Amino acid sequence: MKRLHIWMTVLNVTFVCGFRAGKTYPELCSTTEEHAKREIPDVNDALFISSGVTLNLVHVTSIISEGIKTPSTINNCWPGYEDLIWDCSLSTLTSPPSLNAVEYLEDEEQIGRINYGEAPTDPTITKTATMKSGDNPMFLFEKRYDATYSPSGSDQYPKRIRNELQGTCELGQLTTRGFRQQRLNGILLRKAYVKSNTISLNQNKDSSRILFDFDEEAVRTEMGVRAYDEPNLYFRSDDKSANLMSGMGLIQSFFGDLMKKHATISNLEKNPIIPVHMADWKKDVILLGHDQCPALKEIESKALNSERYYLDYLHSMESISMKELGSEFMGGYHEDPKKAMECILTTTCLDRPIPYVLNYDESSNDENLTNRFGSDFTDRYISFQSKKAFFPYTFSYSRYAKIASNPLWNDILSGLLTFTDSNNIDVKEEWPDLREKSKLSVYSARDTTIMALLSSLGSTMVDQSKYPPYASMILIELYELDIPNDADAGAVKDLKDLYPSGNAFRFIYNGEVMTPKISGCPLSQDLCSLEILILHVFEFADLTELDELCEVENNTPLGDEKPDILNKPHEQLQKGARATEVVLTAFISFAVGALFMYFFMSKKSHHPVVSTHERDSLELEPHETFVQGNDIDPSPHQRNNSSKKSGLYELAQMNPII
Repeated sequence: MKRLHIWMTVLNVTFVCGFRAGKTYPELCSTTEEHAKREIPDVNDALFISSGVTLNLVHVTSIISEGIKTPSTINNCWPGYEDLIWDCSLSTLTSPPSLNAVEYLEDEEQIGRINYGEAPTDPTITKTATMKSGDNPMFLFEKRYDATYSPSGSDQYPKRIRNELQGTCELGQLTTRGFRQQRLNGILLRKAYVKSNTISLNQNKDSSRILFDFDEEAVRTEMGVRAYDEPNLYFRSDDKSANLMSGMGLIQSFFGDLMKKHATISNLEKNPIIPVHMADWKKDVILLGHDQCPALKEIESKALNSERYYLDYLHSMESISMKELGSEFMGGYHEDPKKAMECILTTTCLDRPIPYVLNYDESSNDENLTNRFGSDFTDRYISFQSKKAFFPYTFSYSRYAKIASNPLWNDILSGLLTFTDSNNIDVKEEWPDLREKSKLSVYSARDTTIMALLSSLGSTMVDQSKYPPYASMILIELYELDIPNDADAGAVKDLKDLYPSGNAFRFIYNGEVMTPKISGCPLSQDLCSLEILILHVFEFADLTELDELCEVENNTPLGDEKPDILNKPHEQLQKGARATEVVLTAFISFAVGALFMYFFMSKKSHHPVVSTHERDSLELEPHETFVQGNDIDPSPHQRNNSSKKSGLYELAQMNPII
């Protein structure tokens, strides 16, 4: 057993559960071979180098989904599934705070600096208590879900009082394979963002492109200034064990070598404490649910009752074929696509018993099946269910995804805007709690979170046939542009027009640079102005409007179809010379920056319902597609009265690139 000390929780792990050699797994399982292909590419900086401009990487936000886990609920997947016994060798160890921390807080109460039952108003008290919590010696308590489990397999415990999964696993528990996947995510991050001569990592990489130099960080042993202390590291998760362990595995892998050095220097007198920021499970906003936001249920219902869903997923030839495949060979067709995905992935990715048709190696060449259902029927079934799962998220300008991701985008932006001049703009109503600058933010979320974030940025960001694989990872890199005084004047002007705030971001999903797919961003560049990202999300990332967004009646006028301009072939959107692209994108970026400035500076008082004049002057029509298909949601007023066009729309009509 190898114990990995992380935060106030330790993971007791036995790495004995690797993927089987020679076996074919669905791509969504993220086998080690497939996962390793997600390396983070170097940024394309040719434009900046030629202009004499330096890029400085100042921050990375990482959003991950869980690694492979046990079922999160009891599903009636197929005959025999409900009788499976799930045993887990991955356990959680917890510890209370040290006696020093408890006595310190009691002393603060005695002298009146803390009111009993209330949180400290002085942040230094919280930080000091956190640091003292790791003082040794301390007990570690291992959580074992075996109180009603019989190792001998006897019937001593009736089924009604056994664990839901009948063995030693809890619902939705991270497995050893899942933990290993998150360690690999940490390695991918370290390979991209860490420099160290000691461990021969990125020795020749420019310091402006890394987050941490571990050789320099090794001597910074004082608590509060270490690389993994706040504010350098911000860790956010919901209160589910799979999410917590996933984030912990990534962080331990990323900072493990540095932690080991610091532990040696301190003679193990203190354990490093990494706060993980959470909320009550039923109230957590890693992704809004139907109970928290009734409008989501209504939008989903409209999506599932739409003509498009009816034609594509209920009465198409493919849907009929897939329904027959599931009904006859899986013990029943799965109407709920998310249930179908969990049934398939929790078994195929963990080598549990599965129906014959899901076994790639045995059934893929079965002529009885291929003659009836065609080739690749297993992959097609998974792809079909994936499209069904994605459909509500992308329906009606991705309204569902935008509302569901509202609080998370707000939290993400609070970590990005602190690097900008936003403090000089009146943003306190929207983001009153901008965080301290962090180098790395880790959000341990779910597959549905990944789906919502991607869908909220537009249809070009989503391949609906590909459900997010286990241990998926979104990265948002933030760069500051350092423009020297002697740089080429013409090139500098172009760059200032493209990046008016002096901040640029790069969006990466599972190793693929997705920035050019975000409408308004240059097609040939890795980096895009931060204003473009803000333009996409600020309308639905304002928590002051969440109550209104979640009201059912405000989401009734939803359309099923998009304007024709959004349905033109992707190739048509690529037409035009690069010069036209740069000039037009530069103007758009400049205009967006101006709109953003106007938006915040003109809002003296905020109301959930914005005036008609303000809406028309700030929001883009769905027709306003400059570089690629744009899913920015038109306001209700614009949906009902599209005769009035904004200045940017008129510009696009005068200078079309489609």
